[in-house]
Order: sequence, then structure tokens, then C-alpha cells
Amino acid sequence: MFRTVARKMAYGLVCVSMLIAPLNSAFAGALSVEPLFIELAPGASGAVRVRNTSDAPMTVELTVDERSIDVNGKQSRTDAEEAFILFPPQGVIAPQQVQIFRIQPLTSDSEKSRSYFLTVKQLPVKLAPIEGGGTRLQVVFAFDVAVHNTPRGSKSNMQFVSASLDTTQIEKAPAADAPPQARDAQKPTPEFETIPAVAVKIRNDGNKYLYLHEYDYVVTGIDENGAKVEIPSWDENAIIDAAKVSLVQPGAERIFKLPLRGQPTLKSVDVRIRQRAGT
Repeated sequence: MFRTVARKMAYGLVCVSMLIAPLNSAFAGALSVEPLFIELAPGASGAVRVRNTSDAPMTVELTVDERSIDVNGKQSRTDAEEAFILFPPQGVIAPQQVQIFRIQPLTSDSEKSRSYFLTVKQLPVKLAPIEGGGTRLQVVFAFDVAVHNTPRGSKSNMQFVSASLDTTQIEKAPAADAPPQARDAQKPTPEFETIPAVAVKIRNDGNKYLYLHEYDYVVTGIDENGAKVEIPSWDENAIIDAAKVSLVQPGAERIFKLPLRGQPTLKSVDVRIRQRAGT
């Protein structure tokens, strides 16, 4: 069990596509997947439970991509289906029923963990035209399950490299006197502001993945008057927002910026890192 919804979203992603197509009300429903995180030891397999919560049969398809994250947190994917057995790779789930899908790696890296996304995607349904014409929205769900193929006995090793004063862009909070938006109103284009930040560079010297939001970042600084300033700590949600992709792979370096909104102007900063209790 994950401690927070934010942590779930850091491990696995949920994508929703809207397809303009005729839609019968019998097909209005949803898909749920659990767990959103799987760690596989060599020779082991994992399982996901996919539930069709709609009132009509639903076809889902499974695919696997290997993940690669650069120093700034930009993530890319590479097709890795040939490295896994998926059973079954596709299935039709009856209304209000659950199907178990299994994933097993064909080989394991004996030196370090490797990270993947197992994507569970609902396939769109071709429907007969509505008499008289017209279009509606067909909602198609896709869930990314974080999968880590991890050697036995492997460990992560978070190492602080450097910290420096910088700036970052964050979304502006709505004005206190802004009128409430109607429920069906179009969401306004977000506005961003540039604020001070501390750029933190870390390295994972271990042979197992780590997640940035599973650590506390204790930041102190010296202001313009030479006084010591203690910066309030960031919670998991704030770390995930700052890092975008929280995963750090073995041997990789990462740079991410922690916002310093509402803090005095600093001349220097110092950062200490410690693992959060319970992670």
C-alpha cells in the first residue's frame, strides 16, 4: 500500500484520451488497475488486477517500454515487449469483472536494476452510427504501472553532489478575489511566474533505483544581512511537482529545482538529505 495518492502518481501514470465518436450509454464506464508498482526479482513474475467497472465488455491491451531519464528529468521510452512474457497480452473483461494479467522478464541484469512501464490500455470500440447523426465522447483509459527488474541484494545509494541558487517557473495561484469558474466553463490557460529556487544535484551510486520524493531535503541559507535562514521542508507532493519524474536510475545524476516562494533573498544555500521515515 502506498502512503499517499501523490506517491501512487509518482510511480504510475494515468492517461485519459477523449475520442469523438458515437457513444452508447452502455459503454460509459471506467477501468481500474492495481497495483501501480511492481518490483521483480530474477526469475519472478508479477501480476496486475484489471477491473472493468462499466456495464459493457471492455477490451484491454498490455505493452512494455523501458524507461530512460536524463539529468534534467526528461523521460523517454523504448519498446521492450521482447524482453517480457505478457500473459495474456490482450483480454476482454466482462462487465463488473476482474482479470489477472501476468508479466515475467525473460532475462535479468545481474548488475543493476532496470525500470519499465507496463501500460494497460483500453482499446476504443467501434460503434454503429446513431440514428439521426451526432457525436459524443468516448473515454479511453491507459494506466502506466511502474515495473522494476531488480537483482537480489541490490541497494540504492543517494549521494548529494551540489546545490546552488537558481530560479524556476511555477503556476500562478488564482487571485483571492477571482470569481469562481462555472463547472462547465473552459479551463483558463495557466499563467506562470518566475521565483527563486535551489537547484539540487544528486547521484545514485547504488545498483538499485531510488525515488526523489522518498527523501527530505533540509535547506538552510544565508540572507543579504548575513543571517541564517531555515527553509521549511517540502512534502512529497512538492518534491514530485519539482522533479516531474521522481525516479533516479542506478549510476545516474539528477538536477531538480525546489521553489523558494515567500523566502527572503538568499546569498548562499546548504542542503542536507535524509531518507524519509517509512520509505
